[in-house]
Amino acid sequence: MDNLLLVFFFLLGLVLGSFFHVVGLRVPRKQPFTNDRSLCPQYELTLSWYELIPVLSYIFQRGKCRYVMRESASSIR
Repeated sequence: MDNLLLVFFFLLGLVLGSFFHVVGLRVPRKQPFTNDRSLCPQYELTLSWYELIPVLSYIFQRGKCRYVMRESASSIR
């Protein structure tokens, strides 16, 4: 039971932390945060659902959006 609560609150913290991060970035710029999808900060392209999963998407994408990763991979060649 204790482990289940630990996992629950860990996941809840990830979701709420991600939400408050978005709110903290958008409110000072007077951008809506309720109905717009998250964007790549460099290219301003819409992120897909799997790029919005807290921590896991950061690990798998090495902290970059797929557009930045694609550009850097093509510039190496």
